[in-house]
Amino acid sequence: MVSLSAVPLTISSQAQAPTAAVNLSCEDYMEISVETSNALTNRIRCVVENPTAYIEKVEISVDSGDFSNSAPGSVYVGPGSSETFNVTIQAEQGIPAQSETITVSVQVTELSGFPPLNLAKDETTSILNILQYSGCAIGAIESFVNVGLGKELTLYFDIYNQGNGEDIMSLELSNLSKTNLEDAGFIFSFPLQSISIPEQVEPIRVALELRAPPQTDSNSDLAEQSTLNFEIEVFVKSDYSCESESNCKTDSTLVSLDLIGTAEDSEGGILSVSSKGGSQLLVFSSGVLFAVIAFALIYWYNKKA
Repeated sequence: MVSLSAVPLTISSQAQAPTAAVNLSCEDYMEISVETSNALTNRIRCVVENPTAYIEKVEISVDSGDFSNSAPGSVYVGPGSSETFNVTIQAEQGIPAQSETITVSVQVTELSGFPPLNLAKDETTSILNILQYSGCAIGAIESFVNVGLGKELTLYFDIYNQGNGEDIMSLELSNLSKTNLEDAGFIFSFPLQSISIPEQVEPIRVALELRAPPQTDSNSDLAEQSTLNFEIEVFVKSDYSCESESNCKTDSTLVSLDLIGTAEDSEGGILSVSSKGGSQLLVFSSGVLFAVIAFALIYWYNKKA
């Protein structure tokens, strides 16, 4: 009798577990203009690649700081292929000029329908630039003022920075205002001719200092009437607009200034004006002139009687 015994055959095999992998690239810069009437959004284009031999589900997340964003929550990427998606950033109108880092991250959550055994992720950063724009405004505290001969007067104005970034505001009189004031003998100056103002804060108050002429030419209009009127036009200019934009942005305001000969003039009294030779002229306004004529007629009538 022959006895046979079976010897077990052991086969050792080692299988390679599938590994997930992912690559991400995005445009590295975007900018948004937040001035009135402009679009307040922009986007960057991203590409996610799957270098494996298996289909992958890739989840997408975006960190955009204080800015709103929109992007796909996830994409499926075939073996050895890539998918493109956009990340859109939303800004608010008029926000300050600034830069922000946008971080886009991806992670593989499925590999051929199953959770991957390894952690596969990637991320990239882009720069968001909120563009600066300019704007300025000026307003007079008093629109109607008067000053006597030889007196000093200070006019006040409020200046507004209506842009979204710090800007230097420059002040000046119009050429016509300069000419008229200089011809009349006024001395004038801005103690602060330019000033740096942060974006969209409370207005900054500035002054224009004037000294009225102590005397006037006998041929002046002031020798024929009790007051002279001057229209003073003051301009404010945004330096940023002149340096960085297509045109200079300005604004202006008007102040009506009456130059009064003497304190009595406003009620129709005598106006005393010096001529160039230093002699004093007596100029009568209409009310006093009528009284003088009437007095002369009465005196003449009584003398004749």
